[in-house]
Amino acid sequence: MTKSSGITNKTRVILALIIILAGALGAALSLGWKSLSANEASGQGSSTSSEETREPEPWRSGELLTDPDQVPDDEAYDPYRTTEPPADGSRTDPPEEDNTAYIKEQEKNWGPVVDEFAELVTYEEGRDQEEWMSKVKPLVTTGLYKRMETIDVDNLQDGTYSGDYKISPESISSLVALVKYDDGDPLRVYVTLDAVDDKWKVYSYDTVAPSETGD
Repeated sequence: MTKSSGITNKTRVILALIIILAGALGAALSLGWKSLSANEASGQGSSTSSEETREPEPWRSGELLTDPDQVPDDEAYDPYRTTEPPADGSRTDPPEEDNTAYIKEQEKNWGPVVDEFAELVTYEEGRDQEEWMSKVKPLVTTGLYKRMETIDVDNLQDGTYSGDYKISPESISSLVALVKYDDGDPLRVYVTLDAVDDKWKVYSYDTVAPSETGD
């Protein structure tokens, strides 16, 4: 009888220990979940607060960009771009009449380039190839110069430059000049402000049928 009572008491002690351990484990898990929920709530609040206090980005202000340093590294600087594009999706380039006025103002810089180039691309008896290329080089972009290296000066078109041209501005940094010759087909000369050395240069040209000039 005593032996049976001893086994019962041991069983009771074991059951009591199991209950105590289960309670402690449940309490620990409950505290863990509460702590995690509190951290998540704190993180959401911090993110909201950060967004509310973030400094406005100057390139998204909608104002005309006047400082390249305001533009993020992964975006190209465009002085005529606003950060809020027009409703119709068009660019905010200056009006065409402003382009024309500026190009006309710059004629003292690009005009001599057009004149000299127009004379160089016509045939002249006894012209030296290397000397011709040395005169062409400062007037044209690198890309056009490489293409013109294959030209034989003896195969240039005939013509006497009249000193007359008409221009069509394409932007504040590019134009097309329709060059006329007293004899020979007109020439369409494409000129741009070269970003490499900030000089006006010819980047392409082609002949034009007289019927296309409108004269």
